[in-house]
Amino acid sequence: MPLSKLQFKPGINRENTNYAGEGGWFDCDKIRFRSGFPEKIGGWQNIAASVNSVFNTYKGVCRNLTNWITQNSSNLLALGTEQKLYVENGGAFYDITPVRAAVTINNNPFAITTSSKLVTVTDTAHAITVGTYVTFSGATGANFTVFNAEYEIVAVPTANSYQIILATAASATSSGGGASVSAVYQINAGNSVSVTGTGWSVGPWSRDGWGEEYTGGASVTDTGKLRLWTIDSYGQDLVAAVREGAIYYWAADTTTSPPRAVTVESLATAAGYDGTFVPNQVYEISTSGVQRFTIALGSNPYNPLDSETTFDPMLVRWSDQENTYQWVPSATNQSGELRLSHGSQLVTGRHGRQEFVIWSDSAVFA
Repeated sequence: MPLSKLQFKPGINRENTNYAGEGGWFDCDKIRFRSGFPEKIGGWQNIAASVNSVFNTYKGVCRNLTNWITQNSSNLLALGTEQKLYVENGGAFYDITPVRAAVTINNNPFAITTSSKLVTVTDTAHAITVGTYVTFSGATGANFTVFNAEYEIVAVPTANSYQIILATAASATSSGGGASVSAVYQINAGNSVSVTGTGWSVGPWSRDGWGEEYTGGASVTDTGKLRLWTIDSYGQDLVAAVREGAIYYWAADTTTSPPRAVTVESLATAAGYDGTFVPNQVYEISTSGVQRFTIALGSNPYNPLDSETTFDPMLVRWSDQENTYQWVPSATNQSGELRLSHGSQLVTGRHGRQEFVIWSDSAVFA
């Protein structure tokens, strides 16, 4: 039988089955066509800059990546994890995690034990979660100036104490630090995985979190959600929000020590607006790129008599046009709110060419 030349048609054709598409390509993975022939796309490249053969990395599990370019052509990438918020620039990750509180903590707050790296820190009613980061300053004493740095909280044994880890073990058992130790707490860390005991197969779905038959009793409280960020560019700046948390704003800064993101509420107040009516709890945050509105999906409603109103999972609120600080509706601005009718909670929103599309758990709105 003589040999015959096989001539394959370029491109991927999935309108027919792989049998009906004889002489063509039906499926592919990481290839492109050049001059009618398939060519392998190059492999992955590490975006992180290398320092002494060690790649610069970030803390936590990334749940959101948002890329945008500033007016001076800086190509930036925002990353949200369960512990921190970062901006990547030139392969380096810069920590812009918002600060929750800056306080002076208890007198001589550090307790160390011989040959142990574990340190107990006393701070009354600290309200801290495991995985949160704190930066100390003002610690004094021969064994305690080492604490003037950033640490991750690894355990919370009581409501008035938490624990951190030293790089090297303590040489003696003692407590100290002085009376003027300042602690700057970043926003509390969330969950990196869903916590057992929530979601499908729990409670009314006939099985509890350990695989046993559900026998009734108290209802299950949903406290095990993942820490999720929504991030969007606002011009050359950034707006971001933790699911069921506040809205943060970061002004683009490409220096080697950019400032941290801060709440829109505090910025609005500083700019002379009524920041108490900026949504303090949202499901997601987005922006309208052309009209430049800031849009909150799921929010506490505007109430001129009460700024701490109950969260409404079906409410859409938006700021004034070109002004993310103004959330008080009036005849002289375009801020406002609308409660959508179909569903029990809003899920997400996306930009369209000439519209903004919103999904609830049972409907789609444009």
